[in-house]
Amino acid sequence: MKKRILSTLLALTLCLGLLPVSALAAGNRYGPDGDGWGYTTSEKVIDLGDISYDGTEKAKCGSFVISIENTGSQTLASEAFTSMANGLVYYLPAISIQPGDSADVTIQYTVPAGRDYKAYEDYFYILFDDAPVETMIQFLPQFTLVEAKSSSGSSGTSGDAGTLSPREAKSQYGISISPSYVDFGSCFVGDKVDPVTITITNNGSHTVDLD
Repeated sequence: MKKRILSTLLALTLCLGLLPVSALAAGNRYGPDGDGWGYTTSEKVIDLGDISYDGTEKAKCGSFVISIENTGSQTLASEAFTSMANGLVYYLPAISIQPGDSADVTIQYTVPAGRDYKAYEDYFYILFDDAPVETMIQFLPQFTLVEAKSSSGSSGTSGDAGTLSPREAKSQYGISISPSYVDFGSCFVGDKVDPVTITITNNGSHTVDLD
């Protein structure tokens, strides 16, 4: 893993230092070159839209899919790694695409704590094992961090509603609970009790987190 991180950082430094901006921003296709490296990818600009954010870390809160087709004669392989950019932290799974094959790769992301509420033009890179730096793929996610709204609809950090009765949950948040009352009968500490299924329905217009 340490070797992978060091090689990725070295490749990124070399690429940014040696390649012109036009080369990085060029289309979504490379090669095949004389050594058999070649690929096409889905669009490099990825629109993630608005991301609701309350200022605290949102770990692996979303994902998107990129498509890569191997048009060369070399295997396109990469170990799983984490990439931190200006706005998000990206989690890339291990990749191995044989010549002539294609793959849809799911990228998860985290919003770190302390980010500003604004529009971002982010980036992350994929450099395949043993491939020259000029084959590195750049993706450009775009998104806006917007201030999260509480369950009641007011702007700001989501608060803790505390303990609510079924009637309060329904009237304040549009939450219905069925059954609203469960009688486990008499039992002693350590006794096993048969599980009971409780159905919770959100009839409101806001996301409510239940802890």
